[in-house]
Amino acid sequence: MADTGHCIVGYNDEARVSDYEGLFEGGACPVCRFGLGPRTARNIDLASLPNGSVCALGGCYPILLIYARDFVAALTDSERGAFSMREVSANGVATDYVELVARETVAVTGVKGAEYPTAFQQSWTCSRCGRVKFVVEKAGYPYDSVFVSADAIPETHLFVIDDGWRDRIALVWSRSPAFVAAAPDIVLDPIVALPPAEAELPSPPVESEFDWVF
Repeated sequence: MADTGHCIVGYNDEARVSDYEGLFEGGACPVCRFGLGPRTARNIDLASLPNGSVCALGGCYPILLIYARDFVAALTDSERGAFSMREVSANGVATDYVELVARETVAVTGVKGAEYPTAFQQSWTCSRCGRVKFVVEKAGYPYDSVFVSADAIPETHLFVIDDGWRDRIALVWSRSPAFVAAAPDIVLDPIVALPPAEAELPSPPVESEFDWVF
């Protein structure tokens, strides 16, 4: 395993949306409350206005991401082509945020021999929709490191990773200074390349009740 030469962008603020279920073709799962199916054509309308450059949104858990226009301005034309861009409002009023809906994503992977902690519902399978979310604990790597199979990483400066919670932008480290200059508050973490033979898809325990659903 080795650093891929890429980093993944995290979020640094949260907000709630006015009509979460209406943002997905299948609404929201009644058990885990994650969105079902693709995004609808409906634009996000926030119930409150955040402050960070990368903000996470959700009905009861932060699932979608929106980006400040300063961050988006750092994207090249070819990088913008990886997304469908949507305007974001707050209580019906235009904001300086944009949603970047990925056209394709790369999934994270588990690691053979790793642990997948279940305390506090870190790793689980939804009993209703079958969604799988897991955290990888592997000796020698920080908690919740992002592992991606090496053969799934495209030869581009930017791609999008589905980490089980949300779609997140991944960049080559050489592109990161432009984004840090545009949005100094962004969070960047390394991505670990995993030889395909060491990758696995975990089967976390099935859960029918979640702490964030009430």
